[in-house]
Amino acid sequence: MRCRDEKHMILNYELEQLYRMYEHESNLAKIAEAYFLAANMGNATAQFHLALLYAYGIGVVQNNAKAEEWYRKAALQGHADAQHHLVILLTEKELQKSSEGLQRD
Repeated sequence: MRCRDEKHMILNYELEQLYRMYEHESNLAKIAEAYFLAANMGNATAQFHLALLYAYGIGVVQNNAKAEEWYRKAALQGHADAQHHLVILLTEKELQKSSEGLQRD
């Protein structure tokens, strides 16, 4: 249980940082678009931030599949935070599948 609590503390902190970064911006969709352009050019930091936006639904519709895609692209370039978040996302995805399987049995 401690690991899960620590994970939520980290995610809450990161979400707070994202909001703080954008608190003076009136159009989060434009920020997401700028990250998208930089991410498509191969910028690992932009890929990571875009993944966070998708993971939390900030400026875009929340979409774990897109978050996973962008975390993976950044992670493959050695972005440590993206690697960490990708592991968390994949672990949660696997736990969800296991939980659904147990509920069917």
